[in-house]
Amino acid sequence: FPSHDTRAIERAKAEKKVDAAMHDTKGEWTWNDVSTIDYRQLPRADIWSFGFPCQDISIANNGRLGFKGGRSSLFFEVTKRLRQIKRWDSNRMPSILLIENVKNFLSINGGWDFLLAQAELDEIGYDAEWQLLNSKGFGVAQNRERVFIVGHYRERKYKPVFPISPTTNGVLKGVQADTSGKGLNSQQDRFYRIDGIM
Repeated sequence: FPSHDTRAIERAKAEKKVDAAMHDTKGEWTWNDVSTIDYRQLPRADIWSFGFPCQDISIANNGRLGFKGGRSSLFFEVTKRLRQIKRWDSNRMPSILLIENVKNFLSINGGWDFLLAQAELDEIGYDAEWQLLNSKGFGVAQNRERVFIVGHYRERKYKPVFPISPTTNGVLKGVQADTSGKGLNSQQDRFYRIDGIM
């Protein structure tokens, strides 16, 4: 569920085209803006996977408004639909929620936003577990930490997912080049490969 942000909607449309070109997406259901969908239009699914824009959370953004920002608060557009579905027909509730965001989600606003997300999921009926994972520990040539939250609908049986152990030794060597002209400490000038060769 991308955001109602115009650029995000255009990006989502482009991503759909790429996904369709790479995979057989015939029969898959998608929607560009969670804030505009009627909950009764959502097809029944056992797993919902979603992220919400990180611009209000990321350390790369000076504002760092967290859930007070217009983008990251889209988390509550998803939980609003879950609440509506639960009142309408609780049998249609997804058994699992898979949620992803940047590492700073754990500490933005002193950790209160992360706590608020856990409370929100709890009120709807989900037991949540989470883990901070780094892509470099899973064979991806980048150093990218993300928090993953798995919500289990407590009215159904479930097995915990976490902890997940890295599949590689996670050793990445960083090589920097000042390609942006902003200096070697610029995030966009950091490049990683597992073997350290660029």
